[in-house]
Amino acid sequence: MNVNTQIPFHFGHPMLKFKNHDNYKQIFDKSKSHFINDYYEYVRDNNLNQLFRNELIGQSLFQNQHFDFIQTGVFCDPEDEKALNSGKKLQRMITEPTKFRILTFDEFIEIFQRLDLQPKERELSMMLWARYCGYPLSKSLFKSIDK
Repeated sequence: MNVNTQIPFHFGHPMLKFKNHDNYKQIFDKSKSHFINDYYEYVRDNNLNQLFRNELIGQSLFQNQHFDFIQTGVFCDPEDEKALNSGKKLQRMITEPTKFRILTFDEFIEIFQRLDLQPKERELSMMLWARYCGYPLSKSLFKSIDK
């Protein structure tokens, strides 16, 4: 599963057309110790667009003392190479890579199922597994229906 929105290029960089651009830049400038590269290296990379904005949201929450620490990341299908590569790239572009977590659906559910869960919570974790990790079962079913 890959959810990706492309922003068309209009008169310079696409981020320049958004009214939040100034806000993003201000947050970035206050967070320079968190980022290794220049602002526009993040903005110009379409594969980092959403992840970078999420980092800025996290930094803003931290700067405004809403939280004592911020942990951001990407939550994706283990086969979504684009999301995994974008996450790894962003990790290399921030000063504390451990504050950005790449978590796949199956890793999350595996960790969740290790908790001391009540029966209803266990059932919900199995439903999550069926929805996000049970797709090989669905693929074989769909193949048999198509024949």
